[in-house]
Amino acid sequence: MSKSKVAFVHTVQEQQAVFSAVERAMQLVDWDRDSKPASIFLKVNLLSREVMPGQCTSPWVFEGVLRQVRNRYPHSEIFYGDCEVATSRQVDDAVRNWGFLAIGQRYNATFVNLSRAPTRSVEVGPIFGHLDMPTVLLDTEALITIPIIKTHCITPFTGAMKNQWGLLPRARFKFHPVVHEAIAEVNAYFADRMRLGVADMTVAMEGPGPRVGLPKVCDRILASRDLVALDTLAGQYMGFERDEAEF
Repeated sequence: MSKSKVAFVHTVQEQQAVFSAVERAMQLVDWDRDSKPASIFLKVNLLSREVMPGQCTSPWVFEGVLRQVRNRYPHSEIFYGDCEVATSRQVDDAVRNWGFLAIGQRYNATFVNLSRAPTRSVEVGPIFGHLDMPTVLLDTEALITIPIIKTHCITPFTGAMKNQWGLLPRARFKFHPVVHEAIAEVNAYFADRMRLGVADMTVAMEGPGPRVGLPKVCDRILASRDLVALDTLAGQYMGFERDEAEF
């Protein structure tokens, strides 16, 4: 049985160095070996309107991925975005404050607030049942997830798989009692379109995350076409055993 490949690339706190690390990580895992997609959605983490390193996906990492995608697929339609958290409508502020709107405009990519986007009702699985899912996610041909690696008060860390929690536009808190099963289910639903995970570990987070932890400089970029493998390595790097993350 073939083993999954995870790129684990060192970088430094400088824009061009991060761009180069992202490019190398993506190349190491043959990210573009599939057929050309007509549409691509980049799932970023825009948890907070406050610009505090470690809370949201780094703009440098986002741009590093986006420029590779646009260079490889110059005619594809590219979207990116996140949804609101349960207690705060933060996404529209965050996408401006963190500079993502300006980056997206440079590469002809369209921002989508998934909590306000048009939806269709679909059967996700036994945990979620029928959900109104954003049409842009249902119609896109390829997904790339760009999480920031953080400790988490429930899961116990958030990475490539947990980042898909933000594909669910509303009322995710209702599923916290079964969060591990729910994370697995939403990833299974989108698995056939998930092309790649590129994890931001330039400045990660430790402590009582995902929002109020402390920034932790790690200077790493991880990438894999296998999100389970990516999260396994990220968790081990953070000091977790694999069975501590039930998802």
